[in-house]
Amino acid sequence: EAVKTALEEKVREIQSTMDSVEIKVDPQYHRHIIGKAGSNVNRLKQDLGVTVHVPADEERSPVVRLEGPPEGVAQAKTELLEMAHKLQNEVMRELCVEQRFHRTLIGAKGEAIQDVRRRFNQVNVTFPEPGSRNDKVLIRGPKEDVDACYRHMSQICQEH
Repeated sequence: EAVKTALEEKVREIQSTMDSVEIKVDPQYHRHIIGKAGSNVNRLKQDLGVTVHVPADEERSPVVRLEGPPEGVAQAKTELLEMAHKLQNEVMRELCVEQRFHRTLIGAKGEAIQDVRRRFNQVNVTFPEPGSRNDKVLIRGPKEDVDACYRHMSQICQEH
């Protein structure tokens, strides 16, 4: 009887210090939740003491399980749901610019592209590798910002 009571007490103690919750995240965003080389899940484990269980790709399940201290689980849940929401609202547009005009968009010492990045700080602009014979400049971020950046960069190209 004493063992049973001690065991029940230990179970209650564990339950009060540990929590688990399941959140739904579209499987296409799972790799972003995991992060490069597991960076996001490792950070949550280290900073919040939360273990993140992401289903294998072949399962195609949206259920992501979080386990750890109640406060950490709550914070991790908020962070991961915000990340998923941002990813859902993210778009990518291609701006076709002849390779010879890439320098115009980048500017001397990168000044022009730095100005674009300051103006549209939610947007990521990626140029193809020099000499790749690729004319596509990728603009990625929230839809409204991407559209505004696209218009701005198109206008710069038309002016030159």
